[in-house]
Amino acid sequence: MKKLLFLALLGAVSPVLAVSHTIVKTVNPPILMVFSTGTGSSLSQFSLLSTDFPSGTLNATKKLSSVNWRTSSYPTTTGERAELCYSQPYSSTEILCIPVALNSAGSTDVFNNYRFDNGVRVIIRHVVTNGTPSYYHSPAGQEQVSFTYSY
Repeated sequence: MKKLLFLALLGAVSPVLAVSHTIVKTVNPPILMVFSTGTGSSLSQFSLLSTDFPSGTLNATKKLSSVNWRTSSYPTTTGERAELCYSQPYSSTEILCIPVALNSAGSTDVFNNYRFDNGVRVIIRHVVTNGTPSYYHSPAGQEQVSFTYSY
């Protein structure tokens, strides 16, 4: 009897193991147009929907572990730079942006302290500062963002 009581109490106080999951999103970046000022920008948006999360976990508390990215570029532009920006669930306000290299892959944990759940949005923004006006630029390839989190 004492052994069963001990095992029952042990089960009640032992920590619950977190489950790790990754959501991967891939997009084709839009065509970038340079305006008469010689500047232009494009956005690749990666929004999380309820259908991106495993069944039965929508109401679970989630903790972001990392955001991985793979950027493209617009090879016919000059003065191009890119940044990765994070918006909390259902917000259009970017709370933090970090510079990322063109045609590269990387990972960051700088967004981990912000709320993570259904409705989160990450963008890869390309900005051109010295382009040929009225010229349309095509991207070199796809862009990808993956969210690794636990619940």
